Amino acid sequence: MNVKFKKRILYWRGCMFRLKFPEVSQAFEKILQRAKINFETVKGEGCCGALLFLMGFLEDAKKNAARVLKKLKGKDYEALVTGCPACYRCFSKFYPKFEIELPFEVMHVSHMLEELLKEKKLKLKAWDIKVAYHDPC
Repeated sequence: MNVKFKKRILYWRGCMFRLKFPEVSQAFEKILQRAKINFETVKGEGCCGALLFLMGFLEDAKKNAARVLKKLKGKDYEALVTGCPACYRCFSKFYPKFEIELPFEVMHVSHMLEELLKEKKLKLKAWDIKVAYHDPC
């Protein structure tokens, strides 16, 4: 994985972060700005459809995916980055499984942050604390 993007990336916030925890999305957007990553979000983003796939509503899920792709049509993104575990799973696993092709790479924010740190595009202040990270899905 490489974060030396030449074009824009799409930051897909996801339902939970967009509606319930907008401060998390805003914080990641600030990180992208500091790392000088060219990104945008989609107005009226909508849902990725993960729950539809998980509940077995496959035709509805495929229709929803078609709506998502229509919103992204004509955009020249290099990658879709999301912090939502359900969206990440949906875009990276469910869409390909049902032959729904996204024209760009799908990344979780944790992978992107790791790469930004490795490439020294981000610098963290040292803290003398222990941290645990729980990846829920």
